[in-house]
Amino acid sequence: MATADHDNLKQTINEGIGSSSHVLRNTVVANLGRRIVHGEIGTGSRFTLDDIQDHFDVSRTVARDAMRILESMGLMYAKRRVGLIVTGLEHWRVHDPQVITWRLSGPDGDTQFRELTELRRAIEPMAAAGAAIHAPREVKNDIIALAGQLRDTAASNDMEAFVRTDTEFHELIYRYSGNSLFRMSGHVIQQIMRRSLTVNGELVSPSEAVLDQHDALALAISSGSAERAREASEWITSEANRTAHTEREAA
Repeated sequence: MATADHDNLKQTINEGIGSSSHVLRNTVVANLGRRIVHGEIGTGSRFTLDDIQDHFDVSRTVARDAMRILESMGLMYAKRRVGLIVTGLEHWRVHDPQVITWRLSGPDGDTQFRELTELRRAIEPMAAAGAAIHAPREVKNDIIALAGQLRDTAASNDMEAFVRTDTEFHELIYRYSGNSLFRMSGHVIQQIMRRSLTVNGELVSPSEAVLDQHDALALAISSGSAERAREASEWITSEANRTAHTEREAA
């Protein structure tokens, strides 16, 4: 076999091995992380890399990499001569998107949703005001267009498309708020957009008032009116908070 062909084959094999290890590592992380966050593996529980290897039938490298990711999320820590120790909520990286996803799907889901809704209500109006000042013209045009798409998808009762459009609409506001912390929080808050449009387990069509306020928000941002953008966003986030309370009371 020619040297070049041999090198290409070796690279292909190595890439395949690397991809397989990556999948195995993510499987371990997803399994242990979810079980820790859901309380199935309690705070203070102890295990070793050998335990991970044996339980998941993975290499030590995969087990170690998975442990490091879980450590980076604050879900466990390593202690010499003891092993890996599971931590409690106060140590978790609660802004980590994966931790948020696990919390939302677990027994702590209502609390996580309430916390994210409160965070959104606190910062999104300021992000909207910032977007009115800092967003470039082409982005403002996109926000106007998305507001129009919200009306179209609501009129056709295509709620899946509405959720996608609404998420993109609000994500642009965070991204172009001129505040890097708001931009980071936008990625977190995206995870509750679907649930904020859900009542009694079903996606519900937005009211005309909700659509009007999205129009008002888009126009305020487009015209550079920070105060009007803040006011419209305050209405929208307050309404989302009210819907969240309705859902919890009905549960």
